[in-house]
Amino acid sequence: MRIAIIALTKNASKLANEIGQKLKGDVYVKEKYTIPEGYAIEGDFIDFVHKIFRKYQGLVFVMATGIVVRAMQGL
Repeated sequence: MRIAIIALTKNASKLANEIGQKLKGDVYVKEKYTIPEGYAIEGDFIDFVHKIFRKYQGLVFVMATGIVVRAMQGL
């Protein structure tokens, strides 16, 4: 199962990397928080979520639920 773990803040990025290691998932964070094993969120966040939505069987968001709800609208 392909899983993406997505975070936007510094502390959430640390947690996302820990989750990513345990779930063996791809970790996406803002470019300034990216580690060598991770991926940077490119461009607008909502466009990014729409772009990767069908590439993964599971998405784990480490952020406020309201952000996730707004990002998922229109899929």
